[in-house]
Amino acid sequence: MKKAMADIINAKNEEIINILNELSRKLVDLRIKAEYGEVKDTSQIKKIKKQIARYKMILHQRGISL
Repeated sequence: MKKAMADIINAKNEEIINILNELSRKLVDLRIKAEYGEVKDTSQIKKIKKQIARYKMILHQRGISL
């Protein structure tokens, strides 16, 4: 899931949007699991949020809004 920034920049818009959707679903799942105490490493939530921000930044730079 983790890609180098150069790979993200060179990715197509559709790929980035698909990855964003996948990360968003994963974030929701982790938040739900964290609420019930099933997540031991809550730093995963922070990492996913940062990944989402990176992908959104690239789309914003390209002038594409979600």
